[in-house]
Amino acid sequence: YQNTVATLGTACTMTQVKMLSRYAQTIYLVYDGDAAGQQAMLRLAQNCWHADMELMQVPLPQGMDPASYLNQH
Repeated sequence: YQNTVATLGTACTMTQVKMLSRYAQTIYLVYDGDAAGQQAMLRLAQNCWHADMELMQVPLPQGMDPASYLNQH
C-alpha cells in the first residue's frame, strides 16, 4: 500500500511521530480492535497532539486485527 508505514506493534515514539510529520499532517491509524489497541491509540494521539498532527482512527471490530480484516474484506 502506497504511503503506508507500520509501527510493528503498538509502540510509536515521539521521535517516529516527528519523522512522520515531515511527510504528512494527518495519520490514519489502524490498530487491533482490543483494549491494548485502544490504549496504544490514546498514547499515539498524545504524541500527535504534541507534534501538531491530526490523528484519525480507523476502528476495527472487537477482536479483529488489521491483517485478519484485510483477509476477510
